[in-house]
Amino acid sequence: MREVIERAKEGDQEAKLYIINKFMPLIYKTSMNVYVSGYMEEDLRQIAIVSVLKAIEKYKIDSPTGFASYVKAAIMNNFKYLIRGKARENYVKSLNET
Repeated sequence: MREVIERAKEGDQEAKLYIINKFMPLIYKTSMNVYVSGYMEEDLRQIAIVSVLKAIEKYKIDSPTGFASYVKAAIMNNFKYLIRGKARENYVKSLNET
């Protein structure tokens, strides 16, 4: 897997696609268990896929954290960030209404 990650970091599209497909079960499971107002399941899957691509770029090959753990944390953190943003948006709207 290390070689695939290195190739993906260098821009190999096939390697990126391989990694995305490898994590697709996690992407589906996570997107089905998260609810964000105004987002459909497909939208959440796309956000998770973008999270995987960002994780590929930011992951340090020599990191003691495994890549799978890093990807899972990246997906969950991006979903939490999205949820916090929606909560903040709802809070601001309620303060501005008269």
